[in-house]
This record gives sequence, C-alpha cells and structure tokens, in this order.
Amino acid sequence: MNTGWLMGGWIFTGLFMAVSTGATFPGESDSDFGKILDRFRELQVAQENPAESRVRELTATLDDAGRWPDLNYDDQSRGNWHPYQHLQRAREMALGWVDPGHAVYRDPDVGSAMLAALDDWIDHRYEAVNWWFNRIGAPRLVRDTVVVLGENLDDERRQALLEVIDQYEVRGTGANLVWSAELALHYGCLTGDEALVNDAVRRIQDEVTVGAAQGIQADWSFYQHGARLQTFHYGRSYLDVVAAVAWQLRETSWAFPPEKVTVLSRFILDGMQWMVRGRDTVPGTMDRMASRPGTLRVDLVPVLRTWRDVDPAVAGELDAFIERQEGRGVPLEGYRHFPYADFTVYHRPDFSFFLKTVSERTHLTESINEENLLGADLNTGDHYIVTDASNYRPLPPVWDWKRLPGVVRSPESLDIERRPFVGGLGDGDRGMAAMDLRREAGNRGFAVRRTWAFHRDWVLALTGGWTVRGEGPVYTGLDQRLLRGEVLVGIEGEEPMLLPEGDHRLERVRYLVHDGIVYFMLEASALCVRLGNASGSWYRINRNRSDEPLTEKVFLAVIENGEQPGPGGFVIAPDPGKHERDRWLRHEPWTVLRNDKACQAVRFAGGTAMAAFFEPGALTVPGEGELSVDRPCLAVWNEDEIRLADPTHDGGTVRVRWRGYERTVALPAHGESIVIKAESNGGENECG
Repeated sequence: MNTGWLMGGWIFTGLFMAVSTGATFPGESDSDFGKILDRFRELQVAQENPAESRVRELTATLDDAGRWPDLNYDDQSRGNWHPYQHLQRAREMALGWVDPGHAVYRDPDVGSAMLAALDDWIDHRYEAVNWWFNRIGAPRLVRDTVVVLGENLDDERRQALLEVIDQYEVRGTGANLVWSAELALHYGCLTGDEALVNDAVRRIQDEVTVGAAQGIQADWSFYQHGARLQTFHYGRSYLDVVAAVAWQLRETSWAFPPEKVTVLSRFILDGMQWMVRGRDTVPGTMDRMASRPGTLRVDLVPVLRTWRDVDPAVAGELDAFIERQEGRGVPLEGYRHFPYADFTVYHRPDFSFFLKTVSERTHLTESINEENLLGADLNTGDHYIVTDASNYRPLPPVWDWKRLPGVVRSPESLDIERRPFVGGLGDGDRGMAAMDLRREAGNRGFAVRRTWAFHRDWVLALTGGWTVRGEGPVYTGLDQRLLRGEVLVGIEGEEPMLLPEGDHRLERVRYLVHDGIVYFMLEASALCVRLGNASGSWYRINRNRSDEPLTEKVFLAVIENGEQPGPGGFVIAPDPGKHERDRWLRHEPWTVLRNDKACQAVRFAGGTAMAAFFEPGALTVPGEGELSVDRPCLAVWNEDEIRLADPTHDGGTVRVRWRGYERTVALPAHGESIVIKAESNGGENECG
C-alpha cells in the first residue's frame, strides 16, 4: 500500500490535501449525500480535539510495520479488545491532521504514520471473538476516519476501508440497532446507494419510539438487555447516535418528523436530566458500565448543543441543562420516580439523592464480558448522595462491594428474590418509595420491608417487618464516599466527638456528620465506621481494565441491625448545625406512625404524610382520624388531597376511607397515581 502524499514541495502520492470541510466523494456534490457527510465530518472535528502531545506520541511510537508495540494484536478479550485501540488511535490522528486549527494540521509525519496504521488494518483485518467489535465497533471507527479524511484518501485505500465499513450488520434493538443502522446510512452516502440510505433512516427513526422491550420507556428511562435501566450506558450511546443523525438530516428529504423529535427531547429533559446532578451520576443509571473508569461523570454538553438545532422549541430548557452541567445553573429541584426502571430521584438545592430498587418487573444487574465482577448488590436498594462538591467518581475500584450505600444484606451472599411490591409515589415536589425485600440461600435468609420518604431537605428511610431465618447478623450500608474533612459522632447521652481515622464500632449512635451531611438515626443504633485508606484496582471489578493499584481515603458507615433486627431507620439531610441537631434529638420534625410488616408510615411537621400499605389495613393518624385501604398500595396526603398508587403495577380498585369519607377508586396500572381532593362532598379524583 502506498503511503505517499503531496505537501509543500515534498512529492508523495496517495493522500491529497483537500481541506477537511466541504470535501466530497465522487458523485456526492450538490446532493443530500454530500450534505449528510459534510455535517458528520463537522461534528467529528468540532466535538473532539485530541491533544497535540497525544498525536505526536502516537506518531513516534508506531513501528515500521504500522503497529503500536504496547498493543496485543492477538488479543481475544471480549471487553477491552486491543486491536480496537489501534483504530481508535488512527482516528485520533486523522482528527488532528484534518483540523486547520490543530497543531498537527497537515503534518507529514502524522499523515504518514496514520496511513501506515490504516494500511496495517487493511492488510490484517483483525477479528474479535465479540461480535460487536467486528460488526459495529471497528466499522464505526473506520467510517469516522474515512469521512473525516474525505477525498484526501486515494481510491485504493478508500475502497479497502469501505470494505471494512461494509462488515456492518443492521441487527438488534435500542443502541445496537441505531449503531448499525447509522453505519448503513453513511455507507449508503459514501457509495451513492439511495435505497440503502432510505432503509437505514427508516430503521433509525422506527427505533425512536416509546415502550418497546428495549429502548425508551414510558417514564423516559432506557432499557437494554431486557428490563434493565441503562440510561447512561446504552441509552447515552443511543442518544449520541440518533441526535447526531437527526442533526445531519435537517433540511433533507430524510429529516426527522416532529413527533420523533419530541420523543427525544422528552428523553433528554424528563429522563436523562433527572438522573444526573451537574455531571455526576450513580451506578443505578448505567448498570455494569459503572465498572469502567470515568463513567460516573457524564458530559452531555456536546449532544445538548447539537440538539438545540434539531428542536429549537426547547432551546431554553436545553440551555438551563447545559448551565447545570457546567456548574453555572440553579440545581434541579423536585421528586421523580421512574416506575418502569424502579429508580427514584430527589433533587434539592444542596444535594441529590438517587435510589435504585428491583422488582419482579425489572432485572438484577448484569455481569458479562468480565465486567461488574463484584456488583451483585447493585439495584437492590443502593442509594447515593451527590452534592456539588462531592461525588462517587473514583470509588468503584476501592469500594467494599459488600457494604454499598443503602444495601441491606448479611455477611454471606444471599440470592435476591424479586418481589412485586416495589414502587414510588409523589407530587413532583415530595414523594416516597417502597420495597419488599427478600434474600435467601438454602435454609438461611431474611425479609424486610423498606420505605423512603422525601420531604423538604429530609430523606427518611424505614426498615421494619423483619423475618430472619438461620444464624448470622444483618447490616445496612449507610454511606461509602470519599473522606472529606472531619467526622463527628453524636452518642446518646454524651457530647459530640470527632472520630480519628481507623475502624470504630460504636453503640447508641444518634448521628454522624461528615462532608456537610448528617446521618440521623431514628433510634440509638450500633454502627461500624471505617475512616481512612481503601485500596483496589479497576481490574478487581473489570478484567478488561488496568491492575494498577489505587488508593482513596474513604468514609464507610454501616448500621448493625443484628441477628434479630427490630424496626428502625435513619434520616439523611444537609447538616443543619449543632443547634438544630440538638432540637431534633428533643423533638423530631417527623413522626413515625408505623413501622411493621403490614405498614410503614411517617408524618412530617406541616401535615404531609406518607404510607406504604404492604397489606390491607388501617392507620391511625393523630388529629386526622383513620386512613384505611382494602388492598396493598402507597399513599401520600396533606390537608388538600390524597394520592394513591399501586406499586405492583397491576391496577384495579381500592376502597379507601379518609377523613370520614369512603370511596372506591380505580388505581391505574404501571404504577401511576390517582388523586382524591379533600372536599366536603367527598372530593373528585383524577389521574396524577
């Protein structure tokens, strides 16, 4: 293969020096094909800017055979396949080489090395054991490089690289479908195949739908690999592709219809936006991808800016989202439960609380391709508190995965029995979530009812209705985050004291304060607290990643529920200071009405109350009388209204008696709510 080119008096052949923008392939001029490819090229160059030092290092380390010595070209890993990195590097070099604003623009050494790397792929056509690399991954990287280089490629190389792109196979659903169909779209543009472009666009636009087995769900979450929340894994890839395609197809005969644009805007604004604080998210939004470095940081700004051009009607909302991502905007506020995903979010000015549960309708976490090796407890009630100053980004490699925040478990591994009674209910400002949890293995196991109530700056969590079989203690992870500053502990009957680094087993704890957060025990409790260095590696949780040892200072707090646990719980909130904490100890601004197997309920100062009826029954509310229901359900009420929902998603009728009135109302399916107004005539009801 000829690696020559023409530049500034040096005579080579093979790579010509057309400017990267506006370059067209034969037969594309003045056509929608050319417009699409030019726009794709523009996106690639504008959104990615490889560092000069990186490109020059790649140029210098490429050997005479067109390979990088640090890559294993015989590698057969299913996850981090080494030959794939070869194409990634060639693409980086191409992006720098075609960009007039880049320091390596038209650099002859970079150009020659890039061609040598491409020639090596053409000569060897490396194949992976994982189909994704052969049918999607490698063709996408080659497609990117071919389109970016435009007519700078000679015909022979161009044709050989087109054959690599042609390895694509339009298949699958969700992200896999749009990845492969996008390849078909650009291959059709590159080869002038209008029928292929027509079919590819149709396949992509058909995938912009709501409620399919894979993809965007009715609550604006995203499924992939079954009913498994993957918004910031496959959902992010899906959005990157579809948003870019919609942007490229503007003002062409293939432009996205308005209803498809609206679906994607709602996925961004009503789904993704709620699952992130700033640029920080949590494992529950991405499943096994949390075992990859850097994934708990989500930068959506490039795709949001692209989408502004596609749907200018929501430009203001997108701008506000961008400002929040960049740390300039007012934080999102409110409560949202995603019933199809079993995911709950509570955003406040000073913190965001994320909760991932699992039901018989959703799947447990997955561990495939040697990823997520220790994450079996994900999706089982794990919670995360993210602030503008503190997040969980670097922690997965050093976490104690048997003590994840929020998870109830025993020292031995027990199987999760997915149950129907799991759901949430709220009015947008405040709300609740509930979970019937059961874990068993042989003749050992436990069951517990769990309820979370979100009101003002408080997250109040109840555990009760325990059933324990066999021997062994049960414990609940309280938090496991970066150790930032002092840790204060309040012991019942004693003055607060600072905890030094080390391991501590504490009795009669009423609260911990750390990193601006207070963890307030509803009952004096036994806690284990570990403060100090925790070590691990990404390889420990993902065999495709580095085994370089990593160490972080960690705050780990665990509630010891014991061998025969009783009802209990805790409140997580921004620390209000010693005076307010002391006031809580004297008179809590909430009242736990019940915490047992049949019902868990809490009433806050001001009158807002929430209850999870795991069984039909009645609840006595001081000053209000009795609230009774004839079937399991969730209830949130205040002086103006009561909201009801069926966490099992079955729907059906419920007879409710509230404030002296008795009514039979229909509960919607799929976890949606019904609202009954508090009026003298018994009120009116509406779906919420």
